[in-house]
Amino acid sequence: MQIAMAIECLHHVIAKYKEKEPNVRLASVMCGDLNSRPDSHLCRLLTTGSLPADCPDWHSKESEAFEGMPLQHDLRLKSAYTDLPYTNYTTEFKGCLDYIFYSCDDLQLIQTVPIPAESELQAQVALPSLAFPSDHLALVADLGWRRDADASGPSRLQAKLGDLQVAPGRRRARKPRGRSRGGRGTVAGNT
Repeated sequence: MQIAMAIECLHHVIAKYKEKEPNVRLASVMCGDLNSRPDSHLCRLLTTGSLPADCPDWHSKESEAFEGMPLQHDLRLKSAYTDLPYTNYTTEFKGCLDYIFYSCDDLQLIQTVPIPAESELQAQVALPSLAFPSDHLALVADLGWRRDADASGPSRLQAKLGDLQVAPGRRRARKPRGRSRGGRGTVAGNT
């Protein structure tokens, strides 16, 4: 139910932006620790867009069971990572619980950062460790606009990034000329 509410919220945000700026190109990215394995009904709902009314999850807790609730969405989400053996690695549990889902109609996966080898994680027993400060591994994906998708207008991000220039070997970029709100007009981080 929580992921169904998150999807509904995402639909609401998309509709709001479309109403304000109908020509702006939008794409969805949903990521986080979903506490569900890749073969779960939650991941099935995200990737297939539907969950049947007779889903076994509706009866997983007797005191909260209910009947006849099919779920559907039209976001067409795809996972940036496939077949990850783990994103959570503790002494009690090893498995994939973290995800980056993106709208595959609008975005394409360029690359993902590989997760550490199990031998690296076992070197200090499990997570968290001195090398990895969380019990979850960071997932990182570079996504780009699909060239074959409807390009009726630039996204707000594309418009802002269009004039940025990145110097070779540096991670800072100059902001387009003009007034900026506070700061010195530099943008740091990955784009």
